[in-house]
Amino acid sequence: MEKNAALAMVLIFGLWMFYILVMAPKPQPVADRLITPADSVTQMVERPGPSAVPGAGATGAAGAGAATQLTDRLTGAQAADTIAVDTIVVSSDIYEYRFITRGAVLVGAMLKDYPAFRPKDFDGPEVSGPVQLVPASGSDFLRTSLHLKNVERPIELGNRYFKPGVSKLRLSESRPEGKLEMVHELTGGNRVRIVYTFSNDSYLVGAKLYLPDRLHGPGENRVEVRLGPTLVSNEKNSKEDYAEYGVVYYEDGELIKKDLGDLEDSDWSPSGERKILWGGLKSKYFIAVFFVPEATMSAMRGSGDEDEHTMTFSGFFQVPAEQAPVDFSFYVGPQAYEELTKLNYGMGKLVQYGWSIIQFFCKYTLQVMLWMHQYISNYAILLMLFALMVKVVFWPLTIKSTKSQIKMQQIQPLMQQVKDKYKDDPQKMQQETMRLYKEHKVNPLGGCLPILVQMPVLISLFYVFRMTIEFRGAAAFGWISDLSQPDPYYILPIAMGLTQFVTQKMTPTSADPKMKPMLYMMPAVMVFIFLRFSSGLVFYYTWVNIFQMAQQIYINRQFHTEDKAKAVAAPKDAKAAGKTEKGKRAGKKKK
Repeated sequence: MEKNAALAMVLIFGLWMFYILVMAPKPQPVADRLITPADSVTQMVERPGPSAVPGAGATGAAGAGAATQLTDRLTGAQAADTIAVDTIVVSSDIYEYRFITRGAVLVGAMLKDYPAFRPKDFDGPEVSGPVQLVPASGSDFLRTSLHLKNVERPIELGNRYFKPGVSKLRLSESRPEGKLEMVHELTGGNRVRIVYTFSNDSYLVGAKLYLPDRLHGPGENRVEVRLGPTLVSNEKNSKEDYAEYGVVYYEDGELIKKDLGDLEDSDWSPSGERKILWGGLKSKYFIAVFFVPEATMSAMRGSGDEDEHTMTFSGFFQVPAEQAPVDFSFYVGPQAYEELTKLNYGMGKLVQYGWSIIQFFCKYTLQVMLWMHQYISNYAILLMLFALMVKVVFWPLTIKSTKSQIKMQQIQPLMQQVKDKYKDDPQKMQQETMRLYKEHKVNPLGGCLPILVQMPVLISLFYVFRMTIEFRGAAAFGWISDLSQPDPYYILPIAMGLTQFVTQKMTPTSADPKMKPMLYMMPAVMVFIFLRFSSGLVFYYTWVNIFQMAQQIYINRQFHTEDKAKAVAAPKDAKAAGKTEKGKRAGKKKK
């Protein structure tokens, strides 16, 4: 039995050696293949060493030469500059994306709901079609490369031909989802496969990258996916748009942004292993980011040039140990509040509204206005009603403030007496003044209360109209074609100043007559300040003044008429009181 087993083993060994030496096909040179089933990554090079990716190894001279050949050549493939490039168009109701077969790179991202504006100094039509975010030439959006543990140089897939599964894909309400598969064939039956999943009503696109089996395992192989070289500016004020350019990423609940000035000197990459939920490129109103909340990016790199307005972002994904795809999503679209809040994972923090205390008011002010816009399409009417709503909400405070001002005016003679009596004793003067406030139940700050409460709303509207994409290009009426931009003819700022002047003229005041010229100068100062503010904010503030004028007419008739009667009677009472006091003093002298 043992002899038969030994004989069988010798026979099997002999047949195996005969197959290896005679029958088996000759191995191809390393330069002519990327990965074959019989290969391991370490067999491609002669000596291991550090890699280009932090945490991986590198090779010696032989390995570097092999890696160079692997990067530049592929069996049966043409050179990169001679590969025929076809375009695959994926369109939906809200976007049109264009991919090319060389590298499966994204070369077009058109957003149908947002108009592209010409710069102010451009001689031509203001609107030039829908927004186009990705440069048509030289795009690196979704360009992929492999960083292998024992290969010094990354293997670029951006120069390889990917065969598409379809020539075009059209989504609609009747076809809400669709997939685009692009395959790069390797020798030995291996291939790299990318599958994109699209939704008709969302800018978020799912991506799955399937790699050859040999790249999976306990090694440190990584996939790099890039965005760049920039986001195309589509704004009237491109300088203001470029000021918001930068690289952003989100990690451990914190949004981190690097402006072009921060990135200009050198590439920027956080050290150590990271767990980045998303990251990418940002302009004033639009973003392009990778979105990977379930399998976070292990590293990232950003670069930029402030003069050229270029910026790039690279995200690094760990190749799974098991045979599973590298799974991520990407978002190329607007920084719209509703869109970002749907994505969650801190994406809403991209819409930054100044100080943290103001962001609370900005958030709810924007929500109310967006809710109103569902029922009121015209922003001019919406802003008028919003101004009216604010005045109605603060009406109780306005009445309370009015009564406080009236009481302050009524005790002015007593306060003047205190000032005259204790002019040489400031501390005693303050004590007596506070006693008067308490005795007559007067709050010295009561008159300022509505103004103080409304200030956060006014400041929040400044940021909302300036930074919110919902107001970008939003027309109101006539010459106001964009609420986010200043009034080109300065009509609204002047109207705002005039309404403020009339309101101040109608408001009774007990201020020092010497201060009245300063009060009348305030409207002129406000006009100067608001000249370059967004027309939406100025339009809103103008209507606040108009409604304030209507309120002031009511307040003057309801409260200040009675106050004037008391003010006329007060001097008579004071004169009688003075005569009585003089009589008492004269009687004492006679005695």
